[in-house]
Amino acid sequence: MLLTHNATGTATPILGLAVMYSFNDSVKVTITAGICAVVGAGVGFLGSIVFRIKRLELFHK
Repeated sequence: MLLTHNATGTATPILGLAVMYSFNDSVKVTITAGICAVVGAGVGFLGSIVFRIKRLELFHK
């Protein structure tokens, strides 16, 4: 899924996402943003489990 972003000065995530709608098909942008949100939430959840286990191991030594 190739997305185009031909605008300068869109360093913030919200503005960058909004600009993506002007250069690309809205369905592609929405699907890509949804995938990024799901993957980010999944990695964050797995990271919280790993660090919770590591914290318990450190305190029980």
